[in-house]
Amino acid sequence: MSGRYIDRLRILRPLSVRDFRLLWIGQTVSLLGNGFFTVALAWQTVLLSDSATALSAVLFARWLPQVLLFAVGGAVTDRGSRRRVMLVSDLVQGVAAAIVAVMAAAGDLQVWHLVALAAVYGGATAFYLPAATAIVPDIVTKDLLVAANSLHSVSRYLIGQLLGPAVAGVIIAAQGTTWAFAADAASFVVSVTTLLLIRTLPRAPSGEGNLVARIKEGIRYTRAR
Repeated sequence: MSGRYIDRLRILRPLSVRDFRLLWIGQTVSLLGNGFFTVALAWQTVLLSDSATALSAVLFARWLPQVLLFAVGGAVTDRGSRRRVMLVSDLVQGVAAAIVAVMAAAGDLQVWHLVALAAVYGGATAFYLPAATAIVPDIVTKDLLVAANSLHSVSRYLIGQLLGPAVAGVIIAAQGTTWAFAADAASFVVSVTTLLLIRTLPRAPSGEGNLVARIKEGIRYTRAR
């Protein structure tokens, strides 16, 4: 895609910035993998148990840590390196997905394994999301910030919530859940690689305020909204 064409489409202008382009590619691939994980997780649970309670427990374990730790993730992101937080989160999620894939291939998976690994996956996501949002102003100039955030939102909804689950259904129908989990694990390899290639270093964190106080402030804000 030529730079002239990108300039004509305002929302695509941030893609002309190398570091944002790398970030966006990595996040888009990772979001696609997240869609795989979500569908495969539910499908694998149904294969292991026909109990509605088991499915509820697995999905609850996936989302509860994300809700509970989101304020903590935001506070940590505010005080530390955004890229480092994203890297650690990607590695944790990637390892969790890889473990599920290996255990599924070996036929050793049990529901409690899915509950535990889903909780780890969800907890890591709670740190990744705030960092992924906060790092954008460290990469693009202020005049590109709105377009960059718009691209991020488009990827999150179209790729993460629509395309990812749809493709996951096709993969699971053709090859089974193991391949879907493995594809998700591989997506984090792409995400980590692009993060390592970003040359623009995050701005120095403010470091102001107590971490616990910042977490409480985030919780109060969330409750208010």
